[in-house]
Amino acid sequence: MNILGKWKSLGQTPFGVVEHVVEITAVDPHICGIISSNNGQVEFDNGTLEGNKISFSSKVITPLRATIFVDGIIDGNIINGIISVDEYMKINFKAEKI
Repeated sequence: MNILGKWKSLGQTPFGVVEHVVEITAVDPHICGIISSNNGQVEFDNGTLEGNKISFSSKVITPLRATIFVDGIIDGNIINGIISVDEYMKINFKAEKI
């Protein structure tokens, strides 16, 4: 399974639909990459891939200061999962490889 590259993610929040592009740049020894949105970019370097399960976290400062935790299931060129924003909210997301 090749997860390297860019993934377009859409998630529904209480504030509306949020779009991100996640670029996975490395998978060994940890999944690393960049999350880009209208609010800027953040990096992550602590991801794991176990079978078809992917997870990583990152600190964000806009639109609020928080740690996000991403957990997803990969099915071909689609990832479905949940983004947890600290204890504030959980966001269902779907990402497609682009």
